Amino acid sequence: MQTPHLRTLIGLLLMAVHAGPSAASEAFSQAIRDAVTAQAQRQYPNADISVAIQPLDSRVELPTCTELQTEPRGSRPFGRVHVALTCHAPRPWKVFVAADVSVQVPVLVTRRAVNRGERIAASDVHLQRQDISRIRGESLQRAPVDDAYAANRNLPAGIVLTQSMLRALPAVARGDVVQLRAHIGQAAITTTAKAMENGARGEQIRVKNESSGRTVRAWVLAAGVVSTRPPSRKVGPIATQLAKSS
Repeated sequence: MQTPHLRTLIGLLLMAVHAGPSAASEAFSQAIRDAVTAQAQRQYPNADISVAIQPLDSRVELPTCTELQTEPRGSRPFGRVHVALTCHAPRPWKVFVAADVSVQVPVLVTRRAVNRGERIAASDVHLQRQDISRIRGESLQRAPVDDAYAANRNLPAGIVLTQSMLRALPAVARGDVVQLRAHIGQAAITTTAKAMENGARGEQIRVKNESSGRTVRAWVLAAGVVSTRPPSRKVGPIATQLAKSS
């Protein structure tokens, strides 16, 4: 059974074979571009994508092929990507080609210098289109919740914000009186409790129910609010709250 890439390339390659070696070479190159671009677009549908194919050794001459299959190796869709070219007819052969893939998407960049330990507000960052293949670490693409995160180190103005640069701040501190939403089957009650430890949004902490005196574990939903039921969507840590979404 032919793959989608194989089906779409057969006609192109047949024309290229009749047109000569240079046309065939361009057909191979186009097949590689299409494969790595499709892979990048699946993860970054709104990105600007460009592909630079690394030339093969000049001593390598690819035989005629009328049925070519292309398959990017690995899941990383940007930077140096290797592609397997497999010929199924008229004579089977296989070769690996490297391509440099640039993926430009809006990422968070600091508007001003932020000192280590300083709280970061949404107004401290803005979106700027950048080539994420050149960024070390996991870039962020959503503004942080005000006062939910602080800088892990000194950050100059104009730097791309990555996950490792931020740390979550406690939404609940030990000793705080919090609103406890307790769930028993389908029933839910709200009471007050005392936090026994610090907790950031999305973390689970111990709290002491002030009515019953029982200590239970609850998830931090927001400042001063915890629940015995996990949130319907993940609200922390940074990896999920500031997840990639182009």
